[in-house]
Amino acid sequence: MHRVLTFVGVVVASCALVACASRQTPTGAAPVNSVPASPTVAASLVGVASETALPLPTPSPGSEGTLPPMEPGGRAMDSADPDGADAAQQVIDVFAQEVEATAYGADGYCGVAIDPVHDGLTVWWHGTPPAAVQAVLDRVKAANITPTVVAALYDHRTLLSAAGHIDMQRLGITMWSMRNDCSGLDIGLPVVTAAAQARVRAAVPAWVPLHFAQQDKLNWLNPGGHASAASS
Repeated sequence: MHRVLTFVGVVVASCALVACASRQTPTGAAPVNSVPASPTVAASLVGVASETALPLPTPSPGSEGTLPPMEPGGRAMDSADPDGADAAQQVIDVFAQEVEATAYGADGYCGVAIDPVHDGLTVWWHGTPPAAVQAVLDRVKAANITPTVVAALYDHRTLLSAAGHIDMQRLGITMWSMRNDCSGLDIGLPVVTAAAQARVRAAVPAWVPLHFAQQDKLNWLNPGGHASAASS
């Protein structure tokens, strides 16, 4: 169930809102490790319909390959460049899969994302990653990829459980999505009014941060399990 997507300069490990998009620039989260942060986006690993994490296949250590040399300032986005971001992505993606498979369903886990332009890999975690995850990150660093652990306000499983209270039809919601850094839920409404926001807040546990935006179109469930807004 591993899903990796690419943006300009950023690769994603999960499907989010309008399109599959799980790695962006992290916002509102403080690093808990002393390694430099990379622009990334968080992963959604469990479908909305279930709080039980499905097992993920774990790539064999040593199967990741070797990063091509990187010029100062980062890699080119030219797919024809043998040393470009596409080539680096093939290697970093495998490490991201190892992190996901090792952390999947664990307490504290939020998501993982990669930055193939600058050879970075970011993990959002509520608390401290366990030794098994840290061991993977140690191998990431040994492969000349910069690992970054960023503090998450909540973990994926906790927010997913809270989102289970959302009845989209009854509440008139057009979409919802977990924030990439697990700092809350994004809620789409046809018209954002105080009354509409109050209805949603009353249905969700009070501790869950909600972020409202106007979204007047509704699409079917995307592969990540979240109802998503159709693009205009």
